[in-house]
Amino acid sequence: MKCFACLLGFILMTASSALADPPPENYSLDRTSHDFGTIKPNRAETAVFQITNQSDTPLVILDARVSCNCVKVDWPRQPVLPGKTADITVVYKDKSPGAFYKTIDITTNAVPRRTQIRLKGTVEK
Repeated sequence: MKCFACLLGFILMTASSALADPPPENYSLDRTSHDFGTIKPNRAETAVFQITNQSDTPLVILDARVSCNCVKVDWPRQPVLPGKTADITVVYKDKSPGAFYKTIDITTNAVPRRTQIRLKGTVEK
């Protein structure tokens, strides 16, 4: 019976912590998507996203994974200091005509740990 009471107490503690408010976001992006519109084949198009550190500790972008080799991304390798802003530069270049939808998964040391940038547009025929 004692074991049951301990187990029940543990379950209730775990459940209450899971229902607590999520931690506040420690950074923000000026936007999470970009529409390139209609672009010419084999022409590099660039979009710049600004990331702002809203915490009191340095923000580190650990990784930026792209969904396609047609997308290149450059992000700050140095920590973004509290209150400061840095650029994430995205370049899209493809020769295949038609609509495209691509993603970039950003991983940080902050909350949220992962966020996604979405790209879309159409390559002319």
